[in-house]
Amino acid sequence: MNEPESYVSDTDTETADPEMEPYLSVACIVCRHVANGERDVLYLSNAPYCFDAWCGLDESDPKREDGYPEGVTAVCFGCLYERDKSLSIIKKLPYEWTAKRESKYADWEIFYDPDPREG
Repeated sequence: MNEPESYVSDTDTETADPEMEPYLSVACIVCRHVANGERDVLYLSNAPYCFDAWCGLDESDPKREDGYPEGVTAVCFGCLYERDKSLSIIKKLPYEWTAKRESKYADWEIFYDPDPREG
């Protein structure tokens, strides 16, 4: 079993990170709260075919047939990274791993999170 890894947020860092370049144009599925800038990203996953970024799990949101909540949309990851440099944690996430945190300024916790829809 893999233990969570702690990662210190670098939200206040303004320096350009050339290692982020390959990630910036990747599609990212986000909830409506993140897409609208209403809430911060608290969950970030290296999911199949794209990244997922969520403000949190809200079980009251109606679900679509594919299991995603209603109101999800796709944005480029670079648009999210522009708002929050601590999303550079994506560089540490292998396929099917997730990072979560309690708030925008909290440390990230990294854990293995396979997609239950895959078999």
